[in-house]
Amino acid sequence: MDRTDDELIERHRRRERELSSLYATARSLTALRGLDEVLASVVEHAHDLIGTDLAYLAVLEENGTYLRVRSTVGTLTPGFGERVHAPAHVGIAGRVATTRAPYWESDYLASTEIVHDPRVDSAIEAEGIVSMLGVPLVAGGRFLGTLIAANRQERPFVRDDVALLTAFGDHAAVALENARLYDESRRALQALERAYATIEEAEAVHGALTRLVLAGGDVGAVADLVVDTLGGGVLLLDHAQRVLVARGEPADEDEAKVRERAVLTACPRMAAAIVLGIEDSRRSGRCVTVDRGATLRHTVAAVVVGATHMGALVLSRHSDPDPVEARTLERAAQTAALLTLTQDAVVRAEERVRGELLTQLLTAPRPFSSELALRARARHIEPERLDTVLVVATAKDRLADTTRLLHGLAEEYDGLAGEHLGVPVALIRGKDAAEAAKAVHQRLRRVLGVPALVCAAPVPPGTEPLGRGVTVASRCCRLLRGLGVRDGGTTTEQLAMYTILFDPDRDQDLDAFLDDSLGGLVAHDSERGTDLVGTLAAYFANARNLAGTARALHIHTNTLLKRIDRIGSLLGRDWQQPDHILRLHLAVHLHELARQVEQVD
Repeated sequence: MDRTDDELIERHRRRERELSSLYATARSLTALRGLDEVLASVVEHAHDLIGTDLAYLAVLEENGTYLRVRSTVGTLTPGFGERVHAPAHVGIAGRVATTRAPYWESDYLASTEIVHDPRVDSAIEAEGIVSMLGVPLVAGGRFLGTLIAANRQERPFVRDDVALLTAFGDHAAVALENARLYDESRRALQALERAYATIEEAEAVHGALTRLVLAGGDVGAVADLVVDTLGGGVLLLDHAQRVLVARGEPADEDEAKVRERAVLTACPRMAAAIVLGIEDSRRSGRCVTVDRGATLRHTVAAVVVGATHMGALVLSRHSDPDPVEARTLERAAQTAALLTLTQDAVVRAEERVRGELLTQLLTAPRPFSSELALRARARHIEPERLDTVLVVATAKDRLADTTRLLHGLAEEYDGLAGEHLGVPVALIRGKDAAEAAKAVHQRLRRVLGVPALVCAAPVPPGTEPLGRGVTVASRCCRLLRGLGVRDGGTTTEQLAMYTILFDPDRDQDLDAFLDDSLGGLVAHDSERGTDLVGTLAAYFANARNLAGTARALHIHTNTLLKRIDRIGSLLGRDWQQPDHILRLHLAVHLHELARQVEQVD
């Protein structure tokens, strides 16, 4: 056997070893599943199979415009893979991607057959790479990437090298495609599991909301459930943008202010954003997220029954809700609407019963019959201890809201409230009528946000029906309105006598009386910033004694005399005559009473 035969035999044996190694490698690839694991294994086996200094795999990105190195073996320079990330037509990797055929160069940097890129060439040079062989990875007609084997010295790649790496590349491509499909399936399964878990969670929340309705829960429990499920802070607003329920922590100082004052308009900036969200939610029937600030989000779901707007549920946090969370908030708003409707029906029924009881207590003679007293005690009211009648005068379009609020306030005073003869009225245990009038006025004014007159009439002893107090208090309210007073809290004790002198329903008569009597002084005080009316009031209060008046006003007697002279010049020199003084005294007293009521709160 000559030497040629020996070389052929050795070449044949080497080929058998390579093929055996190739098949063993291919079998090992099929056992792998994770994409990253397969990528690393492909490069490692290619490096061992061809016996080059290094090997790497450049994968075509999904957009098809770039080749990115995903795995390397044998590299020395740090960040080599990132530095050879290049467009899909650059270098040997790009040439193979374009032609889908193997290609090699014995001197890469000197080649004129490939497209060079300064950044890639710099990385190749830094790594010391001279010769390179690239083969395509194609599966199902889809190009996946380029497998590259490289040496740090000039070396031509023979046909057997190209065939061996190409065959390995074919197996590797199948393994890569299988791994990609496996990863996609696994991600899809994980997404499905997450979606199922989310649906289960949403169903649990919806089930809890349903149980709330069936158990007769309240809207506060709905807000608690939303906070526990979605986090953040929750406000439940009524149709007038008042805060009915607040749960969770306030998102910022603005929301804290709204919670403290229990009305959305306490913070105009926050109100502007949320009101727009409420309108959008009412139109669309879905929740709406509005931005306010750099990261704060308000997600608003209108609380609506048919065409009736009942309020809104507002979720405040620093992230947008995902679709399932949005549906949860919408379901919570629907539940709040149903509970509110049910509770309103119960409240209206109770208010109707209490209103009827109030009317009977106001119209029945005293002492009350045992039957009426028993009905009152059934609602935890002791009729014999009711000592104050409260009447509220406010805008006509706020009568229902005023009456509703008065119900709650009356209960704090062990009484009851309702609408009587078209007027909000309360019967309470006030003890101090003036203090009760002031306190109720402050609460109504803060919540309603509109002027309100509250007049308290102490219940006198005797058998006369309590309704007499409503008549007197109502007349006093009308008298104050005739004096220009629209907001405040007072009692009938100082005003009742004047309702006898003046018909409260004839405002023009009262206006004419005050203008004729004090018009000149009031105009002078307004224009000059003086207080001649106050000086005159002190003068009358001290029985027209100059020394006593000066002491009361803390001024010198000569200063008082100058003021008296000025008053005389404005009212006329005969203003202190008996036929004028009584009229003037009455006008001054009415003026001061009106001013005191306006300043009381």
